[in-house]
Amino acid sequence: MRSIIQSFSIGLLTATLIIGYIYWQVDATSNEELAGSEITITDDDVTQHLQEQGLIAVKNDDYENLIREKQQLETKLDELNNETDQSGDSKVLNIESGMTLGDIASELDRLNIIDDVQSFSQYMEEQGYSREIQLGEYEINTDMSYEEIASLITR
Repeated sequence: MRSIIQSFSIGLLTATLIIGYIYWQVDATSNEELAGSEITITDDDVTQHLQEQGLIAVKNDDYENLIREKQQLETKLDELNNETDQSGDSKVLNIESGMTLGDIASELDRLNIIDDVQSFSQYMEEQGYSREIQLGEYEINTDMSYEEIASLITR
């Protein structure tokens, strides 16, 4: 039994030495070949690789121009948003025969012109506008006050 184990051990040692020798020789040869050769990568190679990855290459000047243009567009967008906020949205209120003050207030609330139906109705009653409401179509701005709305629909 002892001789079998010794033979097996010698076989493993021999196999390890052979595999190690081959590994180190092949690796050294590959490193020498790579060290002696020069790999050239062109712009086209880079562009093709980026396209395969779903990316694009942009020159620094072009990139800086794009950033400046983006900032200018964001500034213009902010200005336009501020103008819109200042002027408010315009909505059409249609007052028909048979509508009550509550109906009109509910319609104004539905159009997002007023926030509180009850306070608008109360304002109209207290100021005496509730009996002077005229039929018709009115263009009302979302930033109008109760007083401006009342004077518009009671002409």
